[in-house]
Amino acid sequence: QSYFNEDVKAILESLIDVNNNESVEPGGVLESSLYVIDVPPAFIENNFSKLFQHLAAYRHIIAIGLYRPGGSFANTLPYVYTCPLAETTLVKGDKVYVLSPYGNLPRMR
Repeated sequence: QSYFNEDVKAILESLIDVNNNESVEPGGVLESSLYVIDVPPAFIENNFSKLFQHLAAYRHIIAIGLYRPGGSFANTLPYVYTCPLAETTLVKGDKVYVLSPYGNLPRMR
């Protein structure tokens, strides 16, 4: 998309900061980095909203998209699903793109 809209790159750079500065003033913005994690087994066959709520409430990270492997939902090639609908069903093999202020994400079960 950045080929068609140069602003996309600037928006992504403002969302993702590689400095990973964890000191934040009250009401400030915590810098974060983009990571890809496996969907925890407990969330397979559940909807995206449950995973989003869990990650935000208990892990303090924000899910922004899914990586779906080839063969998912009649697609022969893998694809990225950004801003999934709340009712999107998570399947085995899905990965989640997350924004996190942590340099090393804990393993989730």
